[in-house]
Amino acid sequence: MNIDQPGKPVWPGDRLLAPALFVLGFCRMFAPVFAEGFRRTIGDGGDGLILIATLEHWFNVLQGQPVGGTWRDTGSFYPTPGTLGFTDNYFAYAVPYCLLRLASVESLTAYTMVIALFATVGYWSMFLLCRSWPRGMAGTAAIGAFVFSFGAAPVFKLVHAQTYTIMLAPLVGLLLVAAWRERRHIWVKAVPAGLVTGLILFSAAQSAWFLGWVGMLATLYWVARTRPRLAALGAVAPLAAGFAAGLAIAFIPTAMLYLNGLGLRHERSFAEAKGIFAPFIFDLIQVPPGNLLWFDFEKFLGIAGRSATRALYEVALGYTPVFLCLTVGGAVFLRRRARAGPAKPDDLLAEAFVAAAILGWLIELNYFGLRPWWLVYHLVPGASAIRTPFRVQLAGLFFMCLAFSHIAARLLALAGRPGQPIRALVTLGALLALCVVEQLGAPAEMRQSAEVESWLSVATPPPFPCDAFYVVPMPNSSQKWWAHQSDAMMLSQKIHLPTLNGNSSWYPEGWGLMHPEAPDYARNVIAWAKAHQLDDHVCGVDPRAGTWVRGLPEDGS
Repeated sequence: MNIDQPGKPVWPGDRLLAPALFVLGFCRMFAPVFAEGFRRTIGDGGDGLILIATLEHWFNVLQGQPVGGTWRDTGSFYPTPGTLGFTDNYFAYAVPYCLLRLASVESLTAYTMVIALFATVGYWSMFLLCRSWPRGMAGTAAIGAFVFSFGAAPVFKLVHAQTYTIMLAPLVGLLLVAAWRERRHIWVKAVPAGLVTGLILFSAAQSAWFLGWVGMLATLYWVARTRPRLAALGAVAPLAAGFAAGLAIAFIPTAMLYLNGLGLRHERSFAEAKGIFAPFIFDLIQVPPGNLLWFDFEKFLGIAGRSATRALYEVALGYTPVFLCLTVGGAVFLRRRARAGPAKPDDLLAEAFVAAAILGWLIELNYFGLRPWWLVYHLVPGASAIRTPFRVQLAGLFFMCLAFSHIAARLLALAGRPGQPIRALVTLGALLALCVVEQLGAPAEMRQSAEVESWLSVATPPPFPCDAFYVVPMPNSSQKWWAHQSDAMMLSQKIHLPTLNGNSSWYPEGWGLMHPEAPDYARNVIAWAKAHQLDDHVCGVDPRAGTWVRGLPEDGS
Protein backbone atom coordinates (compact mmCIF):
# COMPACT_ATOMS: atom_id res chain seq x y z
CA MET A 1 0.00 0.00 0.00
CA ASN A 2 1.24 3.50 -0.80
CA ILE A 3 -0.07 6.97 -0.02
CA ASP A 4 -1.64 9.21 -2.63
CA GLN A 5 -2.27 12.03 -0.16
CA PRO A 6 -2.46 12.16 3.64
CA GLY A 7 -5.06 9.72 4.85
CA LYS A 8 -5.76 8.46 1.31
CA PRO A 9 -4.44 4.88 1.03
CA VAL A 10 -4.16 3.50 -2.49
CA TRP A 11 -4.08 -0.21 -3.25
CA PRO A 12 -2.70 -1.83 -6.41
CA GLY A 13 -5.17 -1.31 -9.26
CA ASP A 14 -7.16 1.13 -7.11
CA ARG A 15 -7.40 3.80 -9.79
CA LEU A 16 -8.42 1.30 -12.47
CA LEU A 17 -11.42 0.01 -10.53
CA ALA A 18 -13.54 3.16 -10.97
CA PRO A 19 -13.56 3.16 -14.81
CA ALA A 20 -13.85 -0.64 -14.86
CA LEU A 21 -16.94 -0.67 -12.64
CA PHE A 22 -18.48 2.18 -14.59
CA VAL A 23 -18.11 0.25 -17.84
CA LEU A 24 -19.51 -2.88 -16.18
CA GLY A 25 -22.53 -1.06 -14.76
CA PHE A 26 -23.21 0.98 -17.88
CA CYS A 27 -23.06 -2.09 -20.15
CA ARG A 28 -25.17 -4.09 -17.72
CA MET A 29 -27.90 -1.46 -17.82
CA PHE A 30 -27.86 -0.61 -21.52
CA ALA A 31 -26.61 -3.78 -23.24
CA PRO A 32 -30.11 -4.70 -24.55
CA VAL A 33 -30.48 -1.18 -25.95
CA PHE A 34 -27.13 -1.28 -27.76
CA ALA A 35 -27.58 -4.87 -28.94
CA GLU A 36 -30.81 -4.00 -30.78
CA GLY A 37 -29.73 -0.64 -32.13
CA PHE A 38 -31.92 1.42 -29.77
CA ARG A 39 -34.99 -0.59 -30.73
CA ARG A 40 -35.48 -1.08 -26.98
CA THR A 41 -35.70 1.52 -24.26
CA ILE A 42 -35.90 1.49 -20.48
CA GLY A 43 -39.38 1.38 -18.95
CA ASP A 44 -42.74 -0.22 -19.70
CA GLY A 45 -45.75 0.78 -21.78
CA GLY A 46 -47.44 2.45 -18.82
CA ASP A 47 -45.41 4.67 -16.52
CA GLY A 48 -42.53 4.69 -19.01
CA LEU A 49 -44.67 6.24 -21.73
CA ILE A 50 -46.32 8.68 -19.30
CA LEU A 51 -42.82 9.96 -18.61
CA ILE A 52 -41.98 10.32 -22.29
CA ALA A 53 -45.32 12.00 -23.03
CA THR A 54 -44.54 14.49 -20.25
CA LEU A 55 -41.08 15.12 -21.72
CA GLU A 56 -42.75 15.71 -25.09
CA HIS A 57 -44.97 18.24 -23.33
CA TRP A 58 -41.86 20.13 -22.21
CA PHE A 59 -40.51 19.96 -25.76
CA ASN A 60 -43.74 21.46 -27.07
CA VAL A 61 -43.53 24.16 -24.38
CA LEU A 62 -40.00 24.97 -25.56
CA GLN A 63 -41.34 25.38 -29.08
CA GLY A 64 -44.15 27.60 -27.86
CA GLN A 65 -46.85 25.02 -28.67
CA PRO A 66 -48.08 23.42 -25.42
CA VAL A 67 -51.03 21.16 -26.19
CA GLY A 68 -52.97 22.39 -23.17
CA GLY A 69 -52.25 26.06 -23.84
CA THR A 70 -49.84 26.72 -20.94
CA TRP A 71 -46.79 25.00 -19.46
CA ARG A 72 -48.95 23.73 -16.58
CA ASP A 73 -51.47 22.03 -18.89
CA THR A 74 -50.43 18.81 -20.63
CA GLY A 75 -53.64 18.44 -22.64
CA SER A 76 -54.61 15.21 -20.84
CA PHE A 77 -57.92 14.87 -18.95
CA TYR A 78 -59.20 17.69 -21.17
CA PRO A 79 -60.45 20.27 -20.27
CA THR A 80 -59.08 19.96 -16.71
CA PRO A 81 -56.49 22.71 -16.03
CA GLY A 82 -53.09 22.26 -14.37
CA THR A 83 -52.72 18.59 -15.27
CA LEU A 84 -48.91 18.74 -15.19
CA GLY A 85 -49.31 19.05 -11.42
CA PHE A 86 -51.16 15.72 -11.22
CA THR A 87 -47.87 13.80 -11.14
CA ASP A 88 -44.09 14.21 -11.30
CA ASN A 89 -43.10 16.52 -14.13
CA TYR A 90 -39.53 15.24 -14.83
CA PHE A 91 -38.14 18.70 -15.56
CA ALA A 92 -34.59 17.59 -14.70
CA TYR A 93 -34.84 15.06 -17.53
CA ALA A 94 -36.53 17.57 -19.82
CA VAL A 95 -33.51 19.86 -20.13
CA PRO A 96 -31.17 17.37 -21.85
CA TYR A 97 -34.15 15.66 -23.50
CA CYS A 98 -35.22 18.83 -25.30
CA LEU A 99 -31.69 19.44 -26.51
CA LEU A 100 -31.61 15.96 -28.02
CA ARG A 101 -35.03 16.44 -29.61
CA LEU A 102 -33.83 19.71 -31.14
CA ALA A 103 -31.03 17.63 -32.67
CA SER A 104 -33.75 15.44 -34.31
CA VAL A 105 -33.27 12.43 -31.99
CA GLU A 106 -36.42 10.30 -31.74
CA SER A 107 -38.37 10.65 -28.51
CA LEU A 108 -37.78 7.19 -27.03
CA THR A 109 -34.14 7.16 -28.05
CA ALA A 110 -33.66 10.62 -26.52
CA TYR A 111 -35.20 9.37 -23.29
CA THR A 112 -32.80 6.42 -23.15
CA MET A 113 -29.88 8.76 -23.72
CA VAL A 114 -31.08 10.97 -20.86
CA ILE A 115 -31.14 8.00 -18.49
CA ALA A 116 -27.64 7.11 -19.68
CA LEU A 117 -26.54 10.67 -18.91
CA PHE A 118 -28.02 10.53 -15.40
CA ALA A 119 -26.35 7.17 -14.80
CA THR A 120 -23.02 8.70 -15.78
CA VAL A 121 -23.49 11.81 -13.65
CA GLY A 122 -24.72 9.74 -10.71
CA TYR A 123 -21.80 7.31 -10.82
CA TRP A 124 -18.95 9.78 -11.16
CA SER A 125 -20.37 12.39 -8.79
CA MET A 126 -20.97 9.65 -6.21
CA PHE A 127 -17.42 8.40 -6.76
CA LEU A 128 -16.04 11.90 -6.09
CA LEU A 129 -18.28 12.35 -3.05
CA CYS A 130 -17.20 9.01 -1.56
CA ARG A 131 -13.60 9.91 -2.37
CA SER A 132 -13.97 13.16 -0.41
CA TRP A 133 -13.99 11.34 2.94
CA PRO A 134 -10.76 12.06 4.86
CA ARG A 135 -9.73 8.41 4.55
CA GLY A 136 -11.51 7.63 1.30
CA MET A 137 -10.02 5.10 -1.10
CA ALA A 138 -10.63 5.19 -4.83
CA GLY A 139 -11.48 1.48 -4.86
CA THR A 140 -14.11 1.55 -2.12
CA ALA A 141 -15.49 4.81 -3.55
CA ALA A 142 -15.91 3.07 -6.90
CA ILE A 143 -17.82 0.17 -5.32
CA GLY A 144 -20.05 2.59 -3.43
CA ALA A 145 -20.76 4.52 -6.64
CA PHE A 146 -21.47 1.27 -8.51
CA VAL A 147 -24.03 0.08 -5.93
CA PHE A 148 -25.67 3.51 -5.88
CA SER A 149 -25.94 3.98 -9.66
CA PHE A 150 -26.06 0.46 -11.10
CA GLY A 151 -27.13 -1.61 -8.11
CA ALA A 152 -29.97 -4.12 -8.04
CA ALA A 153 -32.58 -1.80 -6.51
CA PRO A 154 -32.06 1.42 -8.53
CA VAL A 155 -31.85 -0.45 -11.85
CA PHE A 156 -34.93 -2.55 -11.09
CA LYS A 157 -36.82 0.58 -10.02
CA LEU A 158 -36.22 2.26 -13.39
CA VAL A 159 -39.71 1.07 -14.32
CA HIS A 160 -40.66 4.17 -12.31
CA ALA A 161 -37.83 6.22 -13.72
CA GLN A 162 -38.67 9.38 -11.81
CA THR A 163 -36.86 7.71 -8.90
CA TYR A 164 -33.60 7.93 -10.88
CA THR A 165 -33.55 11.70 -10.30
CA ILE A 166 -31.81 10.69 -7.09
CA MET A 167 -28.67 10.50 -9.24
CA LEU A 168 -28.42 14.26 -8.67
CA ALA A 169 -28.07 13.77 -4.89
CA PRO A 170 -24.26 13.32 -5.00
CA LEU A 171 -23.98 16.71 -6.74
CA VAL A 172 -25.77 18.26 -3.78
CA GLY A 173 -23.35 16.49 -1.45
CA LEU A 174 -20.30 17.65 -3.39
CA LEU A 175 -21.48 21.26 -3.31
CA LEU A 176 -22.17 21.10 0.43
CA VAL A 177 -18.77 19.56 1.15
CA ALA A 178 -17.08 22.21 -0.98
CA ALA A 179 -19.03 24.98 0.79
CA TRP A 180 -18.10 23.63 4.21
CA ARG A 181 -14.40 23.48 3.34
CA GLU A 182 -14.34 26.97 1.81
CA ARG A 183 -15.82 28.89 4.71
CA ARG A 184 -15.09 32.33 3.26
CA HIS A 185 -17.11 31.66 0.11
CA ILE A 186 -19.74 29.42 1.61
CA TRP A 187 -22.66 30.98 -0.28
CA VAL A 188 -21.03 30.31 -3.63
CA LYS A 189 -21.45 26.55 -3.13
CA ALA A 190 -24.32 26.37 -0.62
CA VAL A 191 -26.82 28.26 -2.76
CA PRO A 192 -26.27 26.00 -5.82
CA ALA A 193 -26.70 22.97 -3.52
CA GLY A 194 -30.13 24.30 -2.61
CA LEU A 195 -30.92 24.99 -6.26
CA VAL A 196 -30.08 21.40 -7.28
CA THR A 197 -32.18 20.07 -4.41
CA GLY A 198 -35.04 22.27 -5.60
CA LEU A 199 -34.59 20.86 -9.09
CA ILE A 200 -35.01 17.33 -7.71
CA LEU A 201 -38.06 18.46 -5.72
CA PHE A 202 -39.67 20.11 -8.73
CA SER A 203 -38.95 17.14 -11.01
CA ALA A 204 -39.82 14.25 -8.68
CA ALA A 205 -40.98 15.38 -5.27
CA GLN A 206 -40.67 12.01 -3.53
CA SER A 207 -36.95 11.71 -4.33
CA ALA A 208 -36.23 15.04 -2.62
CA TRP A 209 -38.59 14.31 0.28
CA PHE A 210 -37.00 10.94 1.06
CA LEU A 211 -33.50 12.41 0.84
CA GLY A 212 -34.52 15.12 3.26
CA TRP A 213 -36.23 12.63 5.57
CA VAL A 214 -33.25 10.26 5.85
CA GLY A 215 -30.89 13.23 6.06
CA MET A 216 -32.91 14.61 8.98
CA LEU A 217 -32.80 11.22 10.76
CA ALA A 218 -29.02 11.12 10.26
CA THR A 219 -28.67 14.64 11.65
CA LEU A 220 -30.76 13.83 14.74
CA TYR A 221 -28.74 10.66 15.35
CA TRP A 222 -25.45 12.53 14.96
CA VAL A 223 -26.56 15.28 17.37
CA ALA A 224 -27.67 12.66 19.93
CA ARG A 225 -24.33 10.84 19.67
CA THR A 226 -22.02 13.85 19.70
CA ARG A 227 -24.00 16.38 21.77
CA PRO A 228 -22.30 19.31 20.03
CA ARG A 229 -22.06 22.67 21.75
CA LEU A 230 -24.28 25.48 20.57
CA ALA A 231 -21.29 27.34 19.17
CA ALA A 232 -20.43 24.34 17.01
CA LEU A 233 -23.97 24.21 15.65
CA GLY A 234 -23.76 27.94 14.96
CA ALA A 235 -20.86 27.31 12.60
CA VAL A 236 -23.27 25.42 10.36
CA ALA A 237 -25.67 28.37 10.17
CA PRO A 238 -24.12 30.06 7.09
CA LEU A 239 -24.14 26.75 5.23
CA ALA A 240 -27.77 26.10 6.17
CA ALA A 241 -28.78 29.65 5.27
CA GLY A 242 -27.16 29.47 1.85
CA PHE A 243 -28.73 26.09 1.16
CA ALA A 244 -32.15 27.34 2.29
CA ALA A 245 -31.85 30.42 0.08
CA GLY A 246 -31.12 28.30 -3.00
CA LEU A 247 -33.93 25.90 -2.16
CA ALA A 248 -36.37 28.80 -1.66
CA ILE A 249 -35.54 30.17 -5.10
CA ALA A 250 -35.93 26.77 -6.73
CA PHE A 251 -39.20 26.19 -4.87
CA ILE A 252 -40.95 28.98 -6.78
CA PRO A 253 -41.91 26.84 -9.84
CA THR A 254 -42.91 24.00 -7.49
CA ALA A 255 -45.31 26.33 -5.71
CA MET A 256 -46.63 27.66 -9.03
CA LEU A 257 -47.38 24.14 -10.26
CA TYR A 258 -48.50 22.24 -7.18
CA LEU A 259 -49.89 25.02 -4.97
CA ASN A 260 -51.84 26.96 -7.58
CA GLY A 261 -55.29 26.75 -6.02
CA LEU A 262 -56.73 24.19 -8.43
CA GLY A 263 -58.46 22.40 -5.59
CA LEU A 264 -56.41 19.24 -6.05
CA ARG A 265 -55.40 17.80 -2.68
CA HIS A 266 -51.99 16.18 -2.97
CA GLU A 267 -52.74 13.79 -0.15
CA ARG A 268 -53.17 10.04 0.16
CA SER A 269 -55.16 8.12 2.70
CA PHE A 270 -53.07 6.33 5.30
CA ALA A 271 -54.76 3.10 4.21
CA GLU A 272 -52.95 3.32 0.86
CA ALA A 273 -49.55 3.74 2.47
CA LYS A 274 -50.06 0.80 4.86
CA GLY A 275 -51.56 -1.50 2.21
CA ILE A 276 -49.79 -3.24 -0.65
CA PHE A 277 -46.98 -0.66 -0.64
CA ALA A 278 -45.84 -1.05 2.99
CA PRO A 279 -42.74 -3.14 3.70
CA PHE A 280 -42.45 -6.34 5.71
CA ILE A 281 -39.54 -7.08 8.01
CA PHE A 282 -37.63 -9.18 5.44
CA ASP A 283 -38.00 -6.58 2.71
CA LEU A 284 -34.82 -5.00 4.04
CA ILE A 285 -32.97 -7.70 2.06
CA GLN A 286 -35.56 -8.62 -0.59
CA VAL A 287 -33.79 -8.43 -3.94
CA PRO A 288 -35.54 -8.02 -7.32
CA PRO A 289 -36.46 -11.00 -9.52
CA GLY A 290 -33.55 -12.23 -11.60
CA ASN A 291 -30.85 -11.23 -9.13
CA LEU A 292 -27.91 -13.46 -9.96
CA LEU A 293 -26.74 -14.32 -6.48
CA TRP A 294 -29.68 -14.05 -4.10
CA PHE A 295 -33.13 -14.23 -5.70
CA ASP A 296 -33.52 -18.02 -5.91
CA PHE A 297 -32.16 -18.49 -2.41
CA GLU A 298 -34.42 -15.80 -0.94
CA LYS A 299 -37.37 -17.24 -2.84
CA PHE A 300 -36.62 -20.63 -1.28
CA LEU A 301 -36.66 -18.96 2.13
CA GLY A 302 -39.95 -17.23 1.35
CA ILE A 303 -38.42 -13.73 1.36
CA ALA A 304 -38.34 -12.75 -2.32
CA GLY A 305 -40.89 -12.86 -5.12
CA ARG A 306 -44.05 -12.64 -2.99
CA SER A 307 -46.09 -10.52 -5.39
CA ALA A 308 -49.58 -12.04 -5.12
CA THR A 309 -50.92 -9.39 -2.75
CA ARG A 310 -48.22 -6.71 -2.83
CA ALA A 311 -46.73 -4.36 -5.41
CA LEU A 312 -43.40 -6.07 -6.14
CA TYR A 313 -41.91 -2.99 -7.80
CA GLU A 314 -42.44 -1.13 -4.51
CA VAL A 315 -41.11 -3.69 -2.03
CA ALA A 316 -38.31 -5.60 -3.82
CA LEU A 317 -35.93 -2.73 -3.09
CA GLY A 318 -33.91 -4.25 -0.27
CA TYR A 319 -30.17 -3.98 0.27
CA THR A 320 -28.18 -6.92 -1.04
CA PRO A 321 -27.15 -9.06 1.96
CA VAL A 322 -23.33 -8.85 1.74
CA PHE A 323 -23.42 -5.07 1.21
CA LEU A 324 -25.81 -4.66 4.16
CA CYS A 325 -23.88 -6.93 6.52
CA LEU A 326 -20.51 -5.39 5.64
CA THR A 327 -21.79 -1.84 6.08
CA VAL A 328 -23.75 -2.40 9.30
CA GLY A 329 -21.20 -4.81 10.73
CA GLY A 330 -18.35 -2.47 9.88
CA ALA A 331 -20.12 0.45 11.55
CA VAL A 332 -20.65 -1.62 14.71
CA PHE A 333 -17.00 -2.77 14.66
CA LEU A 334 -15.68 0.78 14.36
CA ARG A 335 -17.94 1.96 17.16
CA ARG A 336 -16.76 -0.78 19.50
CA ARG A 337 -13.16 -0.13 18.54
CA ALA A 338 -13.62 3.55 19.42
CA ARG A 339 -14.45 2.69 23.04
CA ALA A 340 -10.73 2.62 23.76
CA GLY A 341 -10.53 6.31 22.84
CA PRO A 342 -12.44 9.19 21.25
CA ALA A 343 -14.43 8.24 18.15
CA LYS A 344 -13.27 9.73 14.88
CA PRO A 345 -15.71 12.32 13.50
CA ASP A 346 -15.90 10.63 10.10
CA ASP A 347 -16.64 7.28 11.76
CA LEU A 348 -19.48 8.92 13.69
CA LEU A 349 -20.87 10.43 10.50
CA ALA A 350 -20.82 7.07 8.73
CA GLU A 351 -22.52 5.52 11.76
CA ALA A 352 -25.23 8.19 11.60
CA PHE A 353 -25.82 7.48 7.90
CA VAL A 354 -26.21 3.75 8.54
CA ALA A 355 -28.50 4.29 11.53
CA ALA A 356 -30.70 6.71 9.58
CA ALA A 357 -31.05 4.34 6.61
CA ILE A 358 -32.07 1.44 8.86
CA LEU A 359 -34.34 3.62 10.99
CA GLY A 360 -36.13 4.85 7.86
CA TRP A 361 -37.14 1.24 7.22
CA LEU A 362 -37.96 0.34 10.83
CA ILE A 363 -40.40 3.25 11.11
CA GLU A 364 -42.51 1.80 8.30
CA LEU A 365 -42.97 -1.69 9.78
CA ASN A 366 -46.10 -3.03 11.47
CA TYR A 367 -45.57 -3.73 15.18
CA PHE A 368 -48.61 -5.79 16.22
CA GLY A 369 -50.98 -3.32 14.62
CA LEU A 370 -48.95 -0.20 15.45
CA ARG A 371 -47.14 1.64 12.67
CA PRO A 372 -44.75 4.48 13.58
CA TRP A 373 -45.24 5.74 10.03
CA TRP A 374 -48.70 6.91 11.17
CA LEU A 375 -46.99 9.66 13.20
CA VAL A 376 -44.79 10.61 10.25
CA TYR A 377 -47.83 10.65 7.96
CA HIS A 378 -49.71 13.04 10.23
CA LEU A 379 -46.89 15.22 11.57
CA VAL A 380 -44.19 15.58 8.90
CA PRO A 381 -45.05 17.97 6.04
CA GLY A 382 -45.38 16.18 2.71
CA ALA A 383 -45.61 12.66 4.14
CA SER A 384 -49.37 12.47 3.60
CA ALA A 385 -48.81 12.71 -0.18
CA ILE A 386 -46.78 9.47 -0.21
CA ARG A 387 -48.49 6.17 -0.90
CA THR A 388 -45.24 4.24 -1.61
CA PRO A 389 -43.20 4.80 1.56
CA PHE A 390 -40.68 2.00 0.92
CA ARG A 391 -39.12 4.06 -1.86
CA VAL A 392 -37.22 5.49 1.09
CA GLN A 393 -34.80 2.64 0.34
CA LEU A 394 -33.41 4.56 -2.64
CA ALA A 395 -32.59 7.55 -0.44
CA GLY A 396 -31.34 5.20 2.23
CA LEU A 397 -29.09 3.57 -0.37
CA PHE A 398 -27.47 6.95 -1.07
CA PHE A 399 -26.49 7.35 2.59
CA MET A 400 -25.57 3.68 2.96
CA CYS A 401 -23.21 3.86 -0.04
CA LEU A 402 -21.51 6.91 1.44
CA ALA A 403 -21.08 5.07 4.74
CA PHE A 404 -19.98 1.87 2.99
CA SER A 405 -17.22 3.65 1.09
CA HIS A 406 -15.75 5.08 4.29
CA ILE A 407 -16.25 1.97 6.42
CA ALA A 408 -14.72 -0.34 3.81
CA ALA A 409 -11.72 1.96 3.43
CA ARG A 410 -11.21 2.01 7.20
CA LEU A 411 -11.44 -1.77 7.43
CA LEU A 412 -8.97 -2.22 4.56
CA ALA A 413 -6.55 0.19 6.17
CA LEU A 414 -6.79 -1.71 9.47
CA ALA A 415 -6.47 -5.11 7.79
CA GLY A 416 -3.45 -3.96 5.78
CA ARG A 417 -1.38 -2.78 8.71
CA PRO A 418 1.95 -4.54 9.35
CA GLY A 419 1.53 -7.59 11.54
CA GLN A 420 -2.08 -8.26 10.59
CA PRO A 421 -2.84 -11.77 9.25
CA ILE A 422 -3.12 -11.86 5.46
CA ARG A 423 -6.34 -13.90 5.67
CA ALA A 424 -8.20 -10.87 7.09
CA LEU A 425 -7.24 -8.80 4.06
CA VAL A 426 -8.12 -11.61 1.63
CA THR A 427 -11.49 -12.20 3.29
CA LEU A 428 -12.32 -8.51 3.20
CA GLY A 429 -11.30 -8.28 -0.45
CA ALA A 430 -13.56 -11.24 -1.29
CA LEU A 431 -16.49 -9.60 0.50
CA LEU A 432 -15.95 -6.37 -1.42
CA ALA A 433 -15.94 -8.31 -4.69
CA LEU A 434 -19.21 -9.98 -3.64
CA CYS A 435 -20.71 -6.53 -3.05
CA VAL A 436 -20.31 -5.95 -6.78
CA VAL A 437 -21.34 -9.42 -7.98
CA GLU A 438 -24.52 -9.48 -5.88
CA GLN A 439 -25.85 -6.41 -7.73
CA LEU A 440 -25.96 -8.23 -11.06
CA GLY A 441 -28.68 -10.12 -12.86
CA ALA A 442 -31.76 -7.99 -12.14
CA PRO A 443 -32.27 -6.05 -15.39
CA ALA A 444 -34.19 -2.87 -15.87
CA GLU A 445 -37.64 -3.18 -17.43
CA MET A 446 -37.30 -2.93 -21.21
CA ARG A 447 -39.86 -2.28 -23.90
CA GLN A 448 -39.84 -2.47 -27.70
CA SER A 449 -39.52 1.21 -28.50
CA ALA A 450 -39.65 0.53 -32.24
CA GLU A 451 -43.28 -0.63 -31.90
CA VAL A 452 -44.35 2.67 -30.35
CA GLU A 453 -42.30 4.80 -32.72
CA SER A 454 -43.67 2.95 -35.74
CA TRP A 455 -47.33 3.85 -35.16
CA LEU A 456 -46.48 7.30 -33.83
CA SER A 457 -44.41 8.12 -36.90
CA VAL A 458 -47.43 7.73 -39.18
CA ALA A 459 -50.02 9.19 -36.79
CA THR A 460 -52.03 12.06 -38.27
CA PRO A 461 -54.61 14.52 -36.90
CA PRO A 462 -58.31 13.77 -37.48
CA PRO A 463 -59.46 14.48 -41.06
CA PHE A 464 -62.32 16.64 -39.76
CA PRO A 465 -62.68 19.48 -37.22
CA CYS A 466 -62.14 18.29 -33.67
CA ASP A 467 -61.14 20.13 -30.47
CA ALA A 468 -60.21 17.06 -28.41
CA PHE A 469 -60.23 13.27 -28.75
CA TYR A 470 -60.92 10.18 -26.70
CA VAL A 471 -59.83 6.57 -27.13
CA VAL A 472 -62.72 4.64 -28.70
CA PRO A 473 -64.23 1.78 -26.67
CA MET A 474 -62.11 -1.36 -27.05
CA PRO A 475 -64.01 -4.25 -25.46
CA ASN A 476 -61.92 -6.90 -27.21
CA SER A 477 -58.48 -5.32 -26.89
CA SER A 478 -55.62 -7.35 -25.42
CA GLN A 479 -53.86 -4.19 -24.22
CA LYS A 480 -53.93 -3.21 -20.57
CA TRP A 481 -55.93 -0.12 -19.60
CA TRP A 482 -52.81 1.85 -18.81
CA ALA A 483 -51.36 1.15 -22.27
CA HIS A 484 -54.44 2.73 -23.89
CA GLN A 485 -54.03 5.82 -21.69
CA SER A 486 -50.32 6.10 -22.48
CA ASP A 487 -51.04 5.80 -26.19
CA ALA A 488 -53.54 8.65 -25.93
CA MET A 489 -51.02 10.85 -24.13
CA MET A 490 -48.28 10.15 -26.68
CA LEU A 491 -50.64 10.77 -29.60
CA SER A 492 -51.88 14.00 -28.02
CA GLN A 493 -48.36 15.42 -27.87
CA LYS A 494 -47.56 14.23 -31.39
CA ILE A 495 -50.56 15.80 -33.16
CA HIS A 496 -50.98 18.75 -30.75
CA LEU A 497 -54.57 17.87 -29.87
CA PRO A 498 -55.90 17.53 -26.28
CA THR A 499 -57.29 14.22 -25.10
CA LEU A 500 -60.01 13.32 -22.64
CA ASN A 501 -57.88 10.35 -21.60
CA GLY A 502 -54.75 10.28 -19.47
CA ASN A 503 -52.93 8.62 -16.62
CA SER A 504 -51.27 10.10 -13.55
CA SER A 505 -50.89 9.86 -9.78
CA TRP A 506 -54.12 11.79 -9.26
CA TYR A 507 -57.27 11.92 -11.38
CA PRO A 508 -59.82 14.70 -11.86
CA GLU A 509 -63.02 14.45 -9.90
CA GLY A 510 -65.77 12.76 -11.93
CA TRP A 511 -63.36 11.32 -14.52
CA GLY A 512 -64.16 7.66 -15.26
CA LEU A 513 -62.33 6.96 -18.51
CA MET A 514 -59.72 4.61 -17.09
CA HIS A 515 -60.85 1.38 -18.77
CA PRO A 516 -61.65 1.51 -22.53
CA GLU A 517 -62.40 -2.20 -22.32
CA ALA A 518 -65.12 -1.76 -19.67
CA PRO A 519 -68.85 -1.98 -20.55
CA ASP A 520 -69.57 1.45 -19.08
CA TYR A 521 -66.66 3.22 -20.78
CA ALA A 522 -68.73 4.74 -23.61
CA ARG A 523 -71.29 5.99 -21.12
CA ASN A 524 -68.52 7.58 -19.03
CA VAL A 525 -67.05 9.34 -22.08
CA ILE A 526 -70.47 10.80 -22.88
CA ALA A 527 -71.00 11.91 -19.29
CA TRP A 528 -67.58 13.60 -19.09
CA ALA A 529 -68.06 15.37 -22.44
CA LYS A 530 -71.53 16.65 -21.55
CA ALA A 531 -70.45 17.77 -18.09
CA HIS A 532 -67.83 20.00 -19.76
CA GLN A 533 -69.93 21.12 -22.74
CA LEU A 534 -67.82 19.18 -25.26
CA ASP A 535 -70.68 17.32 -26.96
CA ASP A 536 -70.14 18.69 -30.46
CA HIS A 537 -66.38 19.20 -30.32
CA VAL A 538 -64.81 15.78 -29.72
CA CYS A 539 -63.86 12.77 -31.83
CA GLY A 540 -62.65 9.25 -31.16
CA VAL A 541 -59.57 7.35 -32.24
CA ASP A 542 -57.95 3.96 -32.11
CA PRO A 543 -54.40 5.31 -31.65
CA ARG A 544 -52.44 2.37 -33.03
CA ALA A 545 -54.79 1.74 -35.94
CA GLY A 546 -54.98 5.45 -36.72
CA THR A 547 -58.74 5.33 -37.40
CA TRP A 548 -60.82 8.35 -36.43
CA VAL A 549 -64.57 8.63 -35.77
CA ARG A 550 -66.73 11.74 -35.46
CA GLY A 551 -68.49 12.73 -32.28
CA LEU A 552 -69.21 10.80 -29.12
CA PRO A 553 -69.42 7.01 -28.93
CA GLU A 554 -72.74 5.22 -28.88
CA ASP A 555 -73.99 4.41 -25.41
CA GLY A 556 -73.87 0.63 -25.28
CA SER A 557 -76.02 0.35 -22.16
